[in-house]
Amino acid sequence: MHPFTSFNGMAEEDLHVLVAFLRTVPPVHRTNTPKKIVVPMFESVFLPVWLATFAARETPPAAAPVAGILRGEYLVRAVGHCGECHTPRSAMTMAVDSSRFLGGNSKRTGPEGEAAPNITPDRGTGIGNWTEEQIVTYLGTGNRPDGDVAGGLMGGNIQGTLAGYKDMTPADLRAIARYLKSIPAVRNKVD
Repeated sequence: MHPFTSFNGMAEEDLHVLVAFLRTVPPVHRTNTPKKIVVPMFESVFLPVWLATFAARETPPAAAPVAGILRGEYLVRAVGHCGECHTPRSAMTMAVDSSRFLGGNSKRTGPEGEAAPNITPDRGTGIGNWTEEQIVTYLGTGNRPDGDVAGGLMGGNIQGTLAGYKDMTPADLRAIARYLKSIPAVRNKVD
């Protein structure tokens, strides 16, 4: 399911730009995939209750920050919605555990059955040993400091279909790296 609730923190101008961009993308002609959720009253009762109880409620800025850690936070939280994959979820409700923001997600509750690593500055279980430059390089190329490369969903996000992290400006990649180095470390070994 598309993490539409994550976009509620985007500045209005950026939302208009996003819609304008989407309108330039050529349509794909294929049959829609049938719904996989077949719980009675899911859309009319259960989803609205879940959204009211668990969905993030962000206050979008009047204008998007243009530089520094505030820019990085905006890109991570509102535009990139990194927390959707990299924040642990409750196995029962599948709600994001905001107290462990970006602390990683197991295969059991991760997106499409994939684990998402801890990207907080914890030195034992996160990216605390990575430098800002290594984070920038990883986001721009997919090359990890240990010689491995990004795969799965993150590899796809870096490469993109029309655009990916590799297409971001060096200043935006650095803003993300600085923000990730500034957040509280979360000790969470991802299985």
